[in-house]
Amino acid sequence: MENWLLFINSVIFTYSGFTIGLYGILAKEMINKIGAKMADYKYSEDEDENAHYYSLQIEKWKTGILLGSPFALIVGIIISIGGSLICLIENAWWTVLLSLITGYFLYLRVSYVFVWRVQLISVICFLGGIILFLTQMIIG
Repeated sequence: MENWLLFINSVIFTYSGFTIGLYGILAKEMINKIGAKMADYKYSEDEDENAHYYSLQIEKWKTGILLGSPFALIVGIIISIGGSLICLIENAWWTVLLSLITGYFLYLRVSYVFVWRVQLISVICFLGGIILFLTQMIIG
């Protein structure tokens, strides 16, 4: 690999693209799982406390306007593929595959650790990636 900074920038873009494209689907699936647990649960005298617990669990998986839109998957895939193709400017062809795989696994780990905050993290990473890419292209 000739240009590590370009590879890191590519991973940032693919991570942001996967987050934009797939987090809404992941959040809906997790909310459905929590709803299924609620339906299976037999309510007792602690009904209010359990309802509060499950509402907090659902609140953790909320999505914003961007990640909940029907076009999020298409936009996310375009950003991921475009971000990985940036690697081809100065690196070998296999770095495209490596950046896609790294970005996807980074998305999975960060999504489960930071839950709904991943939306903010991905936007910050995406803007940072744009700034990093532009400065790298201007400087050299």
